[in-house]
Amino acid sequence: MRKKIIWSSGVVLLLAIASIIFMVFLNPQKPLNTSNESLYIYEDDNPRIEGARLLWDANVTGSSSSSSSVAEFICPETATQAFAFLSEPGKEREVIGGWKAYSQTFLKPDHKVLQPNLKISGLIEGEPGPNTILRTGGDFSLGLACTHGGNTMVDSVSYRYVSIASGVGEWTLTEKQ
Repeated sequence: MRKKIIWSSGVVLLLAIASIIFMVFLNPQKPLNTSNESLYIYEDDNPRIEGARLLWDANVTGSSSSSSSVAEFICPETATQAFAFLSEPGKEREVIGGWKAYSQTFLKPDHKVLQPNLKISGLIEGEPGPNTILRTGGDFSLGLACTHGGNTMVDSVSYRYVSIASGVGEWTLTEKQ
């Protein structure tokens, strides 16, 4: 009888451990957001919050303020260019080759960026590029990067997590700032 209780307890413990491991793999956590500045998304100067659904070609821009669409981002003095990008979560600070889609945005002489264009369909450079991402969907980081060294070094990033619906032409902000 004692062996049966020990065996049953072992089976229950094993099932509990297996369930925990299974749940961890089903719910992978995104890496901690390490943005240098907060990034707020605006569509036609209207703020969009977590859970907002946006169309693939929505005219969205970024701002460093939750209350003003024209708050500028400040890039480090070393920055020579700025880019809007879409990357896998955790790969925001990789050089351009690590971004899935990107496009250059205007870096002012005072190292500030005003309303970077974050329209996903407009991020036309990179591999696999926006058309493939539209077909496959997935979870990504959408943001702004300040770079230097012929775009081999990322000085700072500001980004949000987004989820892109496969083949639907729609995406959602998935993380609070």
